[in-house]
Amino acid sequence: MATKIIIKKNSTSGAVPLSGDLDQGEVAVNLADRKIYTKDNSNAIVTLGGAYVDTVAPATPAEGDLWYDTAGNVLNTYNGSAWVSAGGSTIASLTDVTVTAVASGEVLKWNGSAWINNTLVEAGIASIASVPTNTNELTNGAGFITDITGGSLSDLNNVNITTIASGELIKWTGTEWVNNTLVEAGIASIASVPTNNNQLTNGAGYITTYVVTQGDVTAHQAALSITESQISNLQAYLTAEADTLATVMSRGATTATAMTITNATASTTTGTGALKVTGGVGVGGNLNVGGNTIIAGNLTVNGTTTSVNSNTVNIGDSIITLNSDEAGTPSQNAGFEVERGTSANVSFIWNEANDAWDMGNYNLQNVVIDGGTY
Repeated sequence: MATKIIIKKNSTSGAVPLSGDLDQGEVAVNLADRKIYTKDNSNAIVTLGGAYVDTVAPATPAEGDLWYDTAGNVLNTYNGSAWVSAGGSTIASLTDVTVTAVASGEVLKWNGSAWINNTLVEAGIASIASVPTNTNELTNGAGFITDITGGSLSDLNNVNITTIASGELIKWTGTEWVNNTLVEAGIASIASVPTNNNQLTNGAGYITTYVVTQGDVTAHQAALSITESQISNLQAYLTAEADTLATVMSRGATTATAMTITNATASTTTGTGALKVTGGVGVGGNLNVGGNTIIAGNLTVNGTTTSVNSNTVNIGDSIITLNSDEAGTPSQNAGFEVERGTSANVSFIWNEANDAWDMGNYNLQNVVIDGGTY
């Protein structure tokens, strides 16, 4: 559509804007009365392009203004120093006036400033000598006017054994503990079943459930070639079944290796997913998220650059504040710039130096500028 500029308006007959409704030079129109108003340099509301209609004359007239005096039904004009009748005192001046209220038997009378209706008697005519043959003519002498017309996210020390199956042993390979079957350990047959299934036997036998005790550790320390401290740690690890990630982490300040969680549980809330953290999370490096990111709280970005590579951006805030870190006297321009590839970019900028919006001399089209109503 074409650009529209709609000035301040009112559709109530007789409504005239108040001084607070308009700025100097602003225009308003009364659609019912077909009148245009503005505020002049003395803050007075004045009528443009037509006669001022009231019982009193406008306070700040200009030469050539028209005033229709509703009290006296008189059209006046301002001659630069005073209001004078727009009519005349000669018979010829009647050709510029539309007379619609002359009744049969009345005549027109010049009262010194306007033409008024007058009866024959008021006019001092006692009798009619004759009726004019052309009623649109004002006759001299006896007679009257009937009509006058016109127009307009090693080892055992660090590993909980949880995977020893029934019939298996544990074997030290020289570098680590591994699960070992009877055949792999060189035991071809079982001579007897230990009465205490918590003892590690020599010869035939197997472990169904093994819990390391201090006696076990002392008896087998030399054979195992491990230190008392390591055995103590082994006992602690094998007997403590309530280890958590927190207790493991407390025995080692840092974890240098990467942590991988293969659980694929989806997350739909802060309490669901493969990894759930009740407290906060600190990330010292980059954070890459392959799926969607939903933030229930506020998002604060303290970096100097925020890049959003999205084709659709939905923002609930109804007012976007630019240059929000400005605290003193404004000195920066602000606005929007559009990337146009091989063509020159365009922008809509608030020019701080000029206190005005700047479009770089580009056209503004298909808009409606509406001044509202008064």
